[in-house]
Amino acid sequence: MIVKVGAARGYNELLGGKDGLGSRAVLAALSELLPKLSVAAKANAAFVHRAVGAAAAAGVRQYLDLGCGLPAPGGRTVLASAREHQPDARVVYVDNDPSVMANARAIFAVPGSTSCVEADARDVPRVVAAAGELLDFNQPTAIIMAALIHFWPDDQDPRDIVREYLAAFESGFLILSVACDDLLSAEVRAKALELYAQLAPIYPFSSAAILKLLEGLDIEEPGLVEASKWRPDSPLELDVGDAQFLAAMARFSGGGPGA
Repeated sequence: MIVKVGAARGYNELLGGKDGLGSRAVLAALSELLPKLSVAAKANAAFVHRAVGAAAAAGVRQYLDLGCGLPAPGGRTVLASAREHQPDARVVYVDNDPSVMANARAIFAVPGSTSCVEADARDVPRVVAAAGELLDFNQPTAIIMAALIHFWPDDQDPRDIVREYLAAFESGFLILSVACDDLLSAEVRAKALELYAQLAPIYPFSSAAILKLLEGLDIEEPGLVEASKWRPDSPLELDVGDAQFLAAMARFSGGGPGA
């Protein structure tokens, strides 16, 4: 597996959690290099809940959360955000980290409304088969890939993996966020990748590469933007510095078992 166990714990620590388990020294060094990294991570997490709310308001009742990670501080879940608009919403949580899934089963589980699948998100057939025990492939579904794809190297064809998921469902939304290195100097980028590799190998994308992932999809307003700028709850702008997660929600259709 490419993604090391430390990835989920490190991200949780950036969000203000206490599950760093050895990641704190690395994150301290990263934060010296990218002082706004924690702000950017929190902005990304907040984007996910706004996008889930937007999908639910548009009528979506099913969610596939790929690389769900550890529960964020404050206890907010994808199911809770969806149920603000869709009281019968259902969520399948997926992660390849056994400790993440142990937490997910303890905290996320709602009988009949959620399932927790321990699998690598790149194993699309396995994930889709497990998700099918709770989700209806013919119903609109939001597929969440938040802070995930940048852990997949180019030779694993991230775009093809995304398309495999979209093809499995009849219609819905792709909720996507990806670490973007557009603002990083070559020196800072190299040092950041060296440090983060102690948690997990990471392969940030350019904005052009992220747009290519979304090619052919109907990208919802405001398009592909830094996560804090995606339909913000507050008019106050966040300063995330050079540490960007670019985020978007895109509508898809025409997939599913009957296509």
